[in-house]
Amino acid sequence: MTPNHVTVSEETADRLADLVRSVPPGQRITLNNLRIALRRGAVGRPSPELEEALADPARLRDTVLADDRLRCLAFAMPDGLGRRRWTGEERRRAILDVNNLVWTLRHRDAGAPARLAPVEKVVLRLRSLGCREIVAVADANLSHLVRDDPALLKSWCDRVEVAPGGTPADAILLEIARDAGGLVVSNDRFRDWRRASQWHRRSLWRLRMPVKAAAGAASFHFGEAEAELRDSPPQDCPGA
Repeated sequence: MTPNHVTVSEETADRLADLVRSVPPGQRITLNNLRIALRRGAVGRPSPELEEALADPARLRDTVLADDRLRCLAFAMPDGLGRRRWTGEERRRAILDVNNLVWTLRHRDAGAPARLAPVEKVVLRLRSLGCREIVAVADANLSHLVRDDPALLKSWCDRVEVAPGGTPADAILLEIARDAGGLVVSNDRFRDWRRASQWHRRSLWRLRMPVKAAAGAASFHFGEAEAELRDSPPQDCPGA
C-alpha cells in the first residue's frame, strides 16, 4: 500500500522514533502504548504535529512509511503499525522446534505415522523470506514419531541438534536463541520457560514465530511474523 505522502518535521520524526524505541523489538506497536509512553514523558512535551501523527492508525502508518528513519524501526500493515522490527541478526537465523512442527503440520491420514515433509516446506518458506541460516532442534524420540529418516533434516538445514535422551529439546533450542540470536519457529508458548528467567520473559515472546496450519499440512503461514519478513527495511537500516 502506497503511503498518502504524510511527512513530518525532523523534530517530530525524532520524537516518533523515540516513542517506537520504547516498544521492545518484536512487540506489537499500538497507538495506545505510544500514547501511554507520551503521557509518561518519554519525549517531553508533545507538539501539535506529534499529536496529529498519533491521531489514528492509518495516519501513523503513512507517516512511518514516508520516513526511512522510522521504517528502520517499525513495519506497517493495512490497519496500522505491526511490530517493532527484529534486528538483522534475528531475521538472519531461524531455529526450528522440529517435534512441534511435525505435530502442528502432520498429515492427517488416519492411523498413518507422521512425516517430515511439512518441515521441509517450512524451511523452504523461511529461506524465501530471507532467513539465511536454519537450525533444526529435535527431541531424542523423533525417529519413533515419524516414518521418514531424521537424517533428512541434515539435507534441508544448516545445523541439526538432537537432544540426548532425558534432555528436553526446548532447553537446547532456547539456549541457541539466547546465545546466537534468531527466530524461534514453534507453536509452543514455552510458558514454563518464560517463568524461569528474565531473558525468557523478555525475549521469548518477541522471537517466537507461530505456524498457522490450514487444510492439514497442505498450507500454512507465519501470521504477522511473515508479514514483517516480507516487508524489507530500507537498505541503509543498521543491522538490516
